[in-house]
Amino acid sequence: MGNTYIIFGVSGCGKTTIGKELSKRLDLPFFDADDFHPQSNIDKMSSGISLNDDDRKPWLLNLGELISEHSERGLILACSALKERYREILMEHGKNSIQWILLNGSFDLIKSRIDARPDHFMSSKLLKDQFDTLEVPPYAIKLSISDSVTEIVTQIIQQTMQTKPASFGLIGLGVMGKSLALNVIEKGFPISVYNRPTEGEEKLVDEFLTQVPDNSTVFGSINLIEFVESLPSPRSIFLMIKAGTAVDSVISDLVPLLNPGDTILDGGNSHYKDTERRVEHCQKHDIHFVGVGVSGGEKGARFGPSIMPGGDKLGFEAVKNILHSIAATDKSETPCCTFIGKGGAGHFIKMVHNGIEYAEMQLLAEMYDLLKIQLSYPEMATLFDQWNSGPAKSYLLEITSSILQKKEGDEYLLNKILDKAG
Repeated sequence: MGNTYIIFGVSGCGKTTIGKELSKRLDLPFFDADDFHPQSNIDKMSSGISLNDDDRKPWLLNLGELISEHSERGLILACSALKERYREILMEHGKNSIQWILLNGSFDLIKSRIDARPDHFMSSKLLKDQFDTLEVPPYAIKLSISDSVTEIVTQIIQQTMQTKPASFGLIGLGVMGKSLALNVIEKGFPISVYNRPTEGEEKLVDEFLTQVPDNSTVFGSINLIEFVESLPSPRSIFLMIKAGTAVDSVISDLVPLLNPGDTILDGGNSHYKDTERRVEHCQKHDIHFVGVGVSGGEKGARFGPSIMPGGDKLGFEAVKNILHSIAATDKSETPCCTFIGKGGAGHFIKMVHNGIEYAEMQLLAEMYDLLKIQLSYPEMATLFDQWNSGPAKSYLLEITSSILQKKEGDEYLLNKILDKAG
């Protein structure tokens, strides 16, 4: 059964704004309880007349049906739910899956918000009645509306999940893995992390745990069995390790420890044919396997990568809300993460992406080779800056300009780099 999040409080406390943002973060449908009032209630409130319990009964029954309809997946509902008897009616439909979140604010602050919304049917004259009617339940999470929307939503995720063990784990605390884990934590999700205690990496887990906020729900281990057992099924385990035989080795170690329905996600630059083979292998053990292209480097992993999952779609669905939360967003605030297709589709698209990127790098290298005959490094940097201010603007142009100007002492760094790759 999914979770129902009911964000409640007096009108003007920001229930709808918070609910919509939480909906994006958790990938759950959002509903505004005001939309389920009978017209007679809307007319009454628009006339400045308070609703009585008889008026609210059909409204609450409508909301109860809505909660029942979405019990499997869950939903987010913005609702006044001021009295305990109203909440009891809704809880009859939601059973134990309802998370109650009360938004608290002063009368003056909320009145100023209502007065600034002339199109809303709730008059600020009714606000005092709402404050007098509100019965604060002891079981609700109570949050201050003086915090920002982002802070409130993060608090909701943290406080509703902190009593639950993490079902999302990450293996590999290198640069990318550590950044991705911190991104997950920042979005309020519990997480377990693991890194093998090989020479030079013995302290990675301990060092990572010192970097996370005190109020985070994080478990770290250097013992693979302990790590897996910290994750209740259905588990989702994200591998952030070097592509190749290391991935097969970890899968071989993991599979005997997992249960049917668990998911392994490979976030490295694996070859798509290897991913297809791993999908088939895991399917034989009733384990979902997802090949995930992750683009954006260390900074992207930390603050919002582009994510390209492919493989077993059920595995993707199990962790979709987390991936959408940590992904970058486009201009319309849509997460840069979508299921690409079966087999190795996600890693295939990442391969094409990398190919385009390396072609651009080669082109920049050739431009440098041609231009250095006549231009100094500062002159080349100026030219690249000019190109970067137009339609050809790109991250690669930007960093090429910076590289051209980088010095070690009095000498340009480029002059010290050997023309070799290893």
